[in-house]
Amino acid sequence: MPDTPTTPLDRVRARHRGLIFDCDGTLADSMPVHWQAWTNTFAQRDWAEFPVYREYMTWGGISGEQVARRAAGEQVSDDQIADAVVAKQEHYLGLAPTIQPIEPVLAVARAYRGRLPMAVATGSRRRSVTQTLSTIQAFDWFDALVSSDDVTRHKPHPETYLKAAEALGVAPQDCLAFEDAPPGVEAAKAAGMEVVDVRDFGF
Repeated sequence: MPDTPTTPLDRVRARHRGLIFDCDGTLADSMPVHWQAWTNTFAQRDWAEFPVYREYMTWGGISGEQVARRAAGEQVSDDQIADAVVAKQEHYLGLAPTIQPIEPVLAVARAYRGRLPMAVATGSRRRSVTQTLSTIQAFDWFDALVSSDDVTRHKPHPETYLKAAEALGVAPQDCLAFEDAPPGVEAAKAAGMEVVDVRDFGF
């Protein structure tokens, strides 16, 4: 019988022709920073308090607009939601220098950099994820980046992952995806990809 994988790196096989990574909570330990940025944003508005971190973590992978709407409720206008998303991004960029890499997953990208086509497929805005990848010194490792700015249907819809595979020129079924949240895992599977849920490794 094959050995049980003990690290994310052990999950890559010869059949995989491309690697696609979620960013927040997968490559980078940035979810606490996103939560703090949202908390700060909501604190500046006459809205309900932003949910606690444990609840927010169950929302991983959805767009900022979806996060703001879910937390603020239907009584908040679309213009207010859009304004909150912009404000949150500014808070996030201010906090981004504190982000640390999730080294066991980053080690996969480091090992296959230049060996396999690699992409980032994220529910974050391009500006935010660019800052995150720059902070963990991995921005130039990837051949493609698909952000929430690049799709009309966000995770758990497969569009983000399908676009990433297309950008790499690799069939979705030949890609291995790395994810940390249920919407992202669902999106990658719906795209026809094999998925590594990094939570299975205890981080």
